[in-house]
This record gives sequence, C-alpha cells and structure tokens, in this order.
Amino acid sequence: MKITDFLSRKHKPIVDLQSLCTIFTNNPLKQECYRLLIEEVANSKQPYFLNTFRRKYAKEERYKDAPENKWMFHCPMISEVWKSCFELGILQRKRRGGEVRLSKKFSSMLQSISEYWTNYVEAKKA
Repeated sequence: MKITDFLSRKHKPIVDLQSLCTIFTNNPLKQECYRLLIEEVANSKQPYFLNTFRRKYAKEERYKDAPENKWMFHCPMISEVWKSCFELGILQRKRRGGEVRLSKKFSSMLQSISEYWTNYVEAKKA
C-alpha cells in the first residue's frame, strides 16, 4: 500500500490494523509481528510481558513447548519490534520490566505529525 493511498482515505476510519502496520516498516514479516503484538496486548486480560509474546511466537529451540503457529519469528526481530513499539509510543509501561499496555499518546502523536505535515505543505506552496 502506497502512502498516498493511505492518506487519500481521509474520511474513512482505519479499522484494518494491517494497513496501519505498513507505516512502521516495509518488511512483511515485521508488519505481521507488529500486528500480532498490538492485538495480543489489546486482547490480553492479564498483565502482558515480552516473554509472553516470545513463548507464543518465537522460533527457537528453548521454546519447543510453544504451540505451532502460522507465524513464527526469530527472537531478535521480536525484540526489535518490541523496542520500536515503545519508541513510537504504541506501548507503555510504568517501569522497566513492568506490565505493558497500549498507549493513548500514540494517537496524539499521529495528529501532531499530520498537523505539522499540512502546515509544511501549505508553507511550501506559498
């Protein structure tokens, strides 16, 4: 999906999490990892941690007891996506090693980027 297609859907709300994950990276495996991580945290009724996600989706010998899933990722990729979710403001936690939940500041960050970009384009036209 091109960014122009994404931006042209101004009046339609984004319901598809997969299309949102295309903004974060071009790698389809990482996009799927982002999508699964966000869904897992959003649907979790218990405190969520990195090892919870790793046990479910890691492709390593020490996680042999994990159920076989359609998507299996290498641990460095999971860690990279995990860290970038905190850097982007998608996930938040109170302290290091604490439980993780979805952040509310991500939407405000996207709005400020959108406002900045519209102001920048208008300034360049003038």
